Amino acid sequence: MDGFAGRVLNENGRVPTKIFEYWERVLYAFYGTEIRIADEDMGAALGDCVGLIEVAEYLGCVNLIGKFFAHINTSWSNTAPPTTSG
Repeated sequence: MDGFAGRVLNENGRVPTKIFEYWERVLYAFYGTEIRIADEDMGAALGDCVGLIEVAEYLGCVNLIGKFFAHINTSWSNTAPPTTSG
């Protein structure tokens, strides 16, 4: 076994990391491209948000991408189960 069974490799033969995707998304936001964050899985969405915020903080443009996080917050708050106080 080569140890890479089941892994998807990029064109360089390496396992892709999401950091390049985060950089690309933030940089495209400068040109008005919408940042899409998958909101089906809350864990994955939060991981994407953290990665995007880290890149935006490094570049000093958190205010540029902040509006895209409002959608995630709204979609999850509308599907959250009601809490009971007791």
